[in-house]
Amino acid sequence: MKQADIIKKMCKNELTQTDVKAICTFRNFSSPQSASSEIVETLITSDVGLKSALNSVTRKEVLMLHFLLARNEPVDISAFARISNQEGHKYGTFTQQYQKVFTDIKQRFVRKGLLAFCEGPAQYNKKTKMERICLIVPVEFKAHLPGMFERPVKSDQKGIISEDRIRILLAGISRPLEPVLDLFCHFREKPDINRVCHLGWEMGILETAAFEAGTCYRLVPRMGEPSGDISEKHYVTDPDKAGIDFTKIPLTVLARFSKVARFRVENKKIFAAPDPVMMGRHLDEIRNTPWLFRLIHHLPEFKKLFQQLEKNWGKEMVHSNLLVAQIKHIGLKAFLEKALSNEEVLFLPNGFIAFPKGLESRIETAVVQQGFAVKRVMP
Repeated sequence: MKQADIIKKMCKNELTQTDVKAICTFRNFSSPQSASSEIVETLITSDVGLKSALNSVTRKEVLMLHFLLARNEPVDISAFARISNQEGHKYGTFTQQYQKVFTDIKQRFVRKGLLAFCEGPAQYNKKTKMERICLIVPVEFKAHLPGMFERPVKSDQKGIISEDRIRILLAGISRPLEPVLDLFCHFREKPDINRVCHLGWEMGILETAAFEAGTCYRLVPRMGEPSGDISEKHYVTDPDKAGIDFTKIPLTVLARFSKVARFRVENKKIFAAPDPVMMGRHLDEIRNTPWLFRLIHHLPEFKKLFQQLEKNWGKEMVHSNLLVAQIKHIGLKAFLEKALSNEEVLFLPNGFIAFPKGLESRIETAVVQQGFAVKRVMP
C-alpha cells in the first residue's frame, strides 16, 4: 500500500477520538476541543510539532524509525517486537503474540504522530486483522530524524577502502577451494566461499593472511604453552572469588584452565569455580605445568581442593560405569542375592548393592516382578 493510502485509511477507519486528540496535542496541530481526523490527515506529514515529538522518543526508538525508513515499505506489527518489552503468548496465534506489542507501539509512536497504520488488503496467508495491519513512517520525517550515532567522529583524514570486490571474485575463480567443498559437503547450492572462510575466522577455527593472490586461510594450530611468563595477577581480578578478566587472560591459559573449572556470570562479571571431578582427572597436568600450578595456588578455593585431592590421591577409586542401589526390604534383598548369584553384583552393608550399568534393566525388571517400585535418585 502507498503511504498516502495508509494515512487516509488510518484517519478514516482506525483512529479513535482519544487517538486523534493525543496526536493533535503532541504535534501541536490544534487544541483538544477542535481536534479532528481531518486535521491529522492534513498535517501529519508536515514538520509542525515534529521536532518536539522526536525529542520525546528514546534512542532505541530513533533507531527503529531509521530502520523503518530504510525498509522503504510498510511492515507488520511483528517488526516492532525487537524494541517492545511487551510479550504475548510465545506459541499462540499471531494476535495472541502481538496484541500487547501493538498496544505498546500505538502509545509510543502513533499517538505522538510519528507512525501511520491501517488494516491492509486481505491475503490468503494473513487471515486475521492483526496480521494485516500495515505500519509506515512518513518518508518526510527522514530529514528531521536525529542521527543514528550519538557521537559521530568527524574528520578530513583519508579513509581506507577495502579491496575491489570484482577483483576478489575474479581471484576466487582460480582458487581450488570450491571443488573441495563440493566433494566433502555436496552442496545443492554453491556457497559463498569467501563468506564461509570469513565465518571460520570469526569463530576462531581458521587463521588468515594476506598475499598478492588475495586473502588465504588455514586451520588454527593446536594451542601450546602460553608465550612468555604472564603473571596470573594480570588477569585475576578477585582471587578469593576467582574473578577472571576475560579481556586479559591468554587464550591458551583459558583453554587449559577450563579443563578444571566451571564458569558463572554474576552482575556482568565472570567467576570460576573449581570442579572436583575435572581437577581430579587433570591432577598430573596441574602438577607438571608450572604456570597452571601457580594459578591454582593463587586462587584459595582451587588451592584448597587441589590439596585435598593430593591428600586422597591413590586412596580412592572412581568407577565411571558403576551404579549403586539400596534395597530396604529384607525379602527382596534375599531374592536378588539368589537370582544374581552368578552376576558381578556386590552386596554391601545397610542394604546397598553395586553393579555394572549393563545389569540395570535386568535388576529393575526383577524388582517390579516381585511387586516393588523402583525409585531413581539423580546425582
